Amino acid sequence: MGKRGSLVHNTGEKTPSLERKSLGIILALCCAVLAVYLQTATFDFTRYDDNYFITENSVVQQGLTLDNFFWALTAVQNGTWQPVTWLTHMFDCHVFGLNAGGHHIVNVIFHLVSTGLLFTLLLRLTNAYYPSAFVAGLFALHPLHVESVAWVGERRDVLSTIWWLLTMSTYSTWVFKRGFIRYALVVLCFALGLMSKPMLVSLPLILLLIDVWPLKRVLGEEGLVNTLAPSQYGRLVVEKIPLFVLAAGMSLITMIAVGQEGSLGSSIQYPWSFRVENAIVTYVKYLQFTIWPAGLIPHYPYPAYYPLWQVAGSLLILALITLYCLKEITRQPYLGVGWFWYLLSMFPVIGLVQQGSGFSMADRYTYVPLIGIFIMIAWSAKRLTEQYRWAKSYVPWMSALLTLVCGILSFMQTRHWRDTETLFAYTLAQSPGNHIALQQLGVEYRERGDLARAYEFLAEDVRLNPGDIDALANFGQLLEKMGRLIEAVAYHQKAIVLNPSNPEIHLNLGQIQARLGDLAGAQTSFSRVLALQPDSVPARLNLGYTLFLAKEYNAAAAQFASVLKKAPQMAEAYNGLGLVAMEQGRLGDAADSFRTALRLKPELQHARDNLKLIEHQREKQ
Repeated sequence: MGKRGSLVHNTGEKTPSLERKSLGIILALCCAVLAVYLQTATFDFTRYDDNYFITENSVVQQGLTLDNFFWALTAVQNGTWQPVTWLTHMFDCHVFGLNAGGHHIVNVIFHLVSTGLLFTLLLRLTNAYYPSAFVAGLFALHPLHVESVAWVGERRDVLSTIWWLLTMSTYSTWVFKRGFIRYALVVLCFALGLMSKPMLVSLPLILLLIDVWPLKRVLGEEGLVNTLAPSQYGRLVVEKIPLFVLAAGMSLITMIAVGQEGSLGSSIQYPWSFRVENAIVTYVKYLQFTIWPAGLIPHYPYPAYYPLWQVAGSLLILALITLYCLKEITRQPYLGVGWFWYLLSMFPVIGLVQQGSGFSMADRYTYVPLIGIFIMIAWSAKRLTEQYRWAKSYVPWMSALLTLVCGILSFMQTRHWRDTETLFAYTLAQSPGNHIALQQLGVEYRERGDLARAYEFLAEDVRLNPGDIDALANFGQLLEKMGRLIEAVAYHQKAIVLNPSNPEIHLNLGQIQARLGDLAGAQTSFSRVLALQPDSVPARLNLGYTLFLAKEYNAAAAQFASVLKKAPQMAEAYNGLGLVAMEQGRLGDAADSFRTALRLKPELQHARDNLKLIEHQREKQ
């Protein structure tokens, strides 16, 4: 396996002064992170996925229960299986309820933990204080990472990175102190990471990279990276087979899930040639944003096409950097390791397998990959200080200044995440006509009741994106609120033609049809939702009320009873059972159901009115 004498593992105990130095650096990093992100304690949720994960998720809002634990383990939602992330959201609701500040602070704490883990891991493996601190500082404060920290809905980034770094830490320990228990810890940490975010599928490849540097498991006679025989490299791969199996399994689960959700971009909408062009260009765009993080927004729309010069130029840049890193692999292995860390960890989200639609790249995808670029920068700076006397004076100050600038820019970028209106007004100013910004602002004003202002944004969204499902459905919901029900049905039906497997659109359509008195149509719509999502409580509840209006009382009661099996605290279902009992002349049972509904939800006026009606009937009798 080669020499290992240069690693901290073999240098003996740390002195108290070195311990104090490490603690001082960690404390400084913590203070810097808090200075940037503590402001999020006063922020609200946004409608940008926070509603899906928390504010409109009745299961998560119930907090940590045994039933919810099993739900998290089995739920495949939004094209992803992420039970560990779901459990943290439930924990937040258990502790903070819907106080958004608490949820934000948990994200900040996770970011702090990752920052500390990154510093201690690099320090333990390299015994280089200032490069390790520089990498951790850039990771903690770079503006590209604001999205992952300030956005509650992106909890999976900050959470999964903790497991990523713990996997690397336990792996490096196992390399030097073999044992079944230590390897089992590596596998466990990796599995928990995958259960937080599937993007960790590339981690086994990153472990192969750190075998080269800084673990230096492939060394020549002079301590430089050596060219080993294929069988020797094969041994490093074989020991990681359990990790590759887990990664392959998670990749398969994710592909099946996004396919079932209908969120996997089609080869017609996103041709392979275009995906490859986008991947090449965005690899370089991320580097551009790393150097010059200006105009960062939560949604980057696709261009109509990529000019040939842009694709060719980006490909040339990638090729030149790759060739140089390979050329220097024996003298400066950290360049190759950092560069391929970036390329490989970014690969699952670079767009070749397109999940979702309409965005070409995302700041959140850089959260882990940029660690590789930061390693290249930090250890290159260290080499400068070793080779040139002038660099010993200037490089530390330049590094500190760069970190400070990143912190200031991140503080300013974080402010945009205060709430939905602030975030997407800023996005629209940076990217005029941005589909997601128009949609988010329109929905925000629609839910506030400012229908005229909502119409301004949602109508513009439909005009610019007449073939977009969300644009059509959101505009249809606005028309429903405005009382233009026939038009609302038409827009929902247009959306369904584009994507028949979207349960939310069927649910909205059914509710509008019920308002129009089209009970047969409403039953069909709600039944289609249940065919797509058998556990959908809203669809089953609405179907129950539709059957009640159609005077199919026994069928309605069966639907309400089924709702209560999934959601025992659903007051609306008890109200429905009370209505059925009242129509069937069972006034005592009806009164009991209405009282239960009011106990669970005292503000449910329908149940209160129904209970008064029963009492009035009893007085007349």
